Amino acid sequence: GHVAVFGTGNEVELKLAVSKSLDVIRERFPRELVGNVDDFVVKSNEIDSQGYAHTKFQQRIGTVPVWEGEVIVHHKPDGELFALTDSLRPIDPIDTFPTLKQSDAVKIAKKIYAGSRHLTEPPVADLWIYHGGEASRLAFRVSMKRIDGTHETTMPVIFIDAHTGEKL
Repeated sequence: GHVAVFGTGNEVELKLAVSKSLDVIRERFPRELVGNVDDFVVKSNEIDSQGYAHTKFQQRIGTVPVWEGEVIVHHKPDGELFALTDSLRPIDPIDTFPTLKQSDAVKIAKKIYAGSRHLTEPPVADLWIYHGGEASRLAFRVSMKRIDGTHETTMPVIFIDAHTGEKL
């Protein structure tokens, strides 16, 4: 039978799982469709009790993560590919440098969200590539928190186009 290359979950096996997984992704997904795999970030990497390796990547374009873009590569104990759980997003060429300031995105989001004056902490904006229907857009994800123990407790998230300032 096949020799197990995974089983103990040690550092060497975990590194191997990542490199084998990257090879699989490169082979399956053209760079012009999903971006450069070298930019992807390992979100989790484990060898389970059966010796199967599961390596999950966050899709990124440059340093910007792609909203809901991820792929999990599953390998058998002998190192053969077992399965691929894929939700990578096709991305058009995109400018990853925002023209809008983070603080402006926050202002816009606060205007949109009626309850913003009741927020219990300042909104946080981070940059994502958002695939909203027809095209990829660079967007600030503005996360707001109202955690005040009332039935109004809420954590709205609003995506603001990082070039145009429109709500996505």
